Amino acid sequence: MTKAEVISTGEELLSGSVVDTNSAWVSTQLRELGFSITRHTTLPDDLEELCLGFQEASKRAELVVVTGGLGPTEDDLTSLAAAKAKGVEWKLHPRAKAFLDEHFQRLGRTPTERDLRQAMLPVGATPFFNPLGTAPGFFLDISNALFFFFPGVPKELQAMWQPYFIPEVQRRFPHLASKKVKTYTFFGLAEAKLEEKLSPFLSRFSFRFGFRAFFPYVQLKVYYEEEKEDLEKLDSFVREHLGLYLLAPFDTTFPKEVFRLLKERGETLSLGESCTGGLLAHEMVSLPGSSEVFCFSAVTYSNDAKQRVLGVKSSSLSQGGAVSLPVALEMAKGARREGGTTYGLSTTGIAGPTGGSREKPVGTVCIGLSTPFYEKAFRFYFAGRERGMCRGFFAALA
Repeated sequence: MTKAEVISTGEELLSGSVVDTNSAWVSTQLRELGFSITRHTTLPDDLEELCLGFQEASKRAELVVVTGGLGPTEDDLTSLAAAKAKGVEWKLHPRAKAFLDEHFQRLGRTPTERDLRQAMLPVGATPFFNPLGTAPGFFLDISNALFFFFPGVPKELQAMWQPYFIPEVQRRFPHLASKKVKTYTFFGLAEAKLEEKLSPFLSRFSFRFGFRAFFPYVQLKVYYEEEKEDLEKLDSFVREHLGLYLLAPFDTTFPKEVFRLLKERGETLSLGESCTGGLLAHEMVSLPGSSEVFCFSAVTYSNDAKQRVLGVKSSSLSQGGAVSLPVALEMAKGARREGGTTYGLSTTGIAGPTGGSREKPVGTVCIGLSTPFYEKAFRFYFAGRERGMCRGFFAALA
């Protein structure tokens, strides 16, 4: 397989003050393109260390993706180190400067000498535009490897990936262009259990498989080169034997699926949350275009708020407590009524670590659903979870 490495730069990553999410994201993208990721490396803001790191990576891999160190400050040394690693001059690049001029013109400003430091590139580098920031990205051959350099800000990296990285990589590595990936997303099944259930069947195929857990979901990645009859057999097997846990036969999450379905049907949603404390609302508004389907949210953590905002009856609270089916249902009805939407959804539960009882242990959640056709509440229990995980499971399940 074609080898790739990922290098992140910055003292803040080494000290732990900033978590390196870029390496995980980049590796996922590279793997789906068919690369074999052989190493992740984090380097300090040190010219010699960066230069040596780039030279060593160029001998091991055919593609190297570097993130960070392209800004205007003195400790942003990535571009200079790349020039030194290749043994070329570090000069102001006219096209990179034009990118900077265009960016600052939109802001009504003129770039300073320090700003223009971001347009200094190794001779032979090809810059590409940063739509969300000032620092251009660039690619450059060092020894036998193609290096791509991106800013360290995740949203900038991700915005530059599709329009600039993908076309060049497909041109330089045409044998990978035919590779495809199919993703199955599961909920309610541990990664080890999923692999155990699938292993006897997966061994019959020549596909390459990978498992990926990202709380609270688990994904099965299927890598293949062309449409095959075997892919249909695999799909049938997954649906037949794991349909109860299958969220969708593609890369998704519950909020994305809810949004897709609501938009497709022209329907709307309101939320009444207690134990999830706005997690559901946060997930919905994180999706572009969510205002088309998501209309109202109320975090009614206290009993008084449940009564005043969502119209929960005092008798329901006194008889069954806040975590009960009647209260969850009344919360959902109130959310739907106040939001004037097609559906109302509610959560009320015990996330812990205290507050549980023998009848209602920590991990208990009641979810209410109000629709134009029926209204119903459900009770679930998730054992052995700490508070954050409980809330995450509650939000995903709802």
